[in-house]
Amino acid sequence: MSAATHGKFIAGDVVEWSPQDRHCREGTAIALETHGGQIKLFDTFWDGYEDHVLTDAEELTAEVLFNLNDYDEIDRYKRESQTWSKYAPEDRQRVTSQHGLQTRWYVRKGASEHWPTQIRNAEDAVAKCVAAVESAERHLRWAREDLARVEEAAAAAGVVL
Repeated sequence: MSAATHGKFIAGDVVEWSPQDRHCREGTAIALETHGGQIKLFDTFWDGYEDHVLTDAEELTAEVLFNLNDYDEIDRYKRESQTWSKYAPEDRQRVTSQHGLQTRWYVRKGASEHWPTQIRNAEDAVAKCVAAVESAERHLRWAREDLARVEEAAAAAGVVL
């Protein structure tokens, strides 16, 4: 695709825009060059981008986030991307569809994996596991307390186990 321009948008621009109605609208659009050489913004709700072309009024709400030509797509069709999360936040982008249920993952051309980001991700994973263990320990303590209350009540009622 050429880097054709139309107004303030060039082919490959990914924009955020403000739909009046969220039905079948993602609020993200991609600038594509049509067969006639015009640049049109296509909302990404339907991943193929051909369903809704932004109107002139909708284009006025659009702000460019990044350009696809500066990025490589990775891990297409994956719900989560372990590869994507290894790169620094400023080197990665994503384009969603279906109100965020589908994601296309992008990494800046020439970027390399970023160790501080990977360490932060690993620390976050450890913290999440610690929180889950602490929660499980609380639930176990409460279940044991409930069991003790039930056993005491049964014993007081003369029930032999």
